[in-house]
Amino acid sequence: MLADFAAHLAAQGLAPGAIEADGVIHRCPTASKPGKRNGAYVFYSDSPASGWWQNFETGASGTWSEKKELSPRERKILAVRASEARKQRERADTARHAEAAALAASILDAAPLCPPSHPYLVRKGVPPLGPVRLGRDGEILLPVQNEAGAVQGMQRIFPDGEKRFLTGTKKTGHFAVIRAKRPTEDGPLYVCEGFGKQGVTEPIGVIATIRQ
Repeated sequence: MLADFAAHLAAQGLAPGAIEADGVIHRCPTASKPGKRNGAYVFYSDSPASGWWQNFETGASGTWSEKKELSPRERKILAVRASEARKQRERADTARHAEAAALAASILDAAPLCPPSHPYLVRKGVPPLGPVRLGRDGEILLPVQNEAGAVQGMQRIFPDGEKRFLTGTKKTGHFAVIRAKRPTEDGPLYVCEGFGKQGVTEPIGVIATIRQ
């Protein structure tokens, strides 16, 4: 059973090593990033043996069971396990998001302001508006905030344009605020997909323009 579940995880890009069969969610590396814990799984060894997994790199997740045909009793057992696993994931996600928020705030507080000469900004034709910082590897650090303005994580934008969110950043419902040069003036609020502009005045990826 363990070998079959381990093979299933490997097919999903996870590299957990020895499987812990204790019904508790465990973080694990992925095959592409063995130095990080970008995967997770939980395994139940009691009959019917079953498990759940998630690959945070790809966003894929799924379940596994040793049996394809289940009795009503076995289906009930799996339903209870699924409910418990969901509660575990919610608790783990809350802790992961809180850890990312604290780490991002610490990094941003210690980082200097990003200069306007940054290659990405020059190429996109935008100044370093708002709380844009410079990372130690030369990347732009863009805070991800909630409606109250509290930092929830951050996005790294490297000189070549590669973008990465800090692991654990909760993106749903959160955003980056790029304020105008004179934020006290009335004007439109642009809701955009990306950080940049085309030509002189047109933002890239505008989803909506709001005027009060």
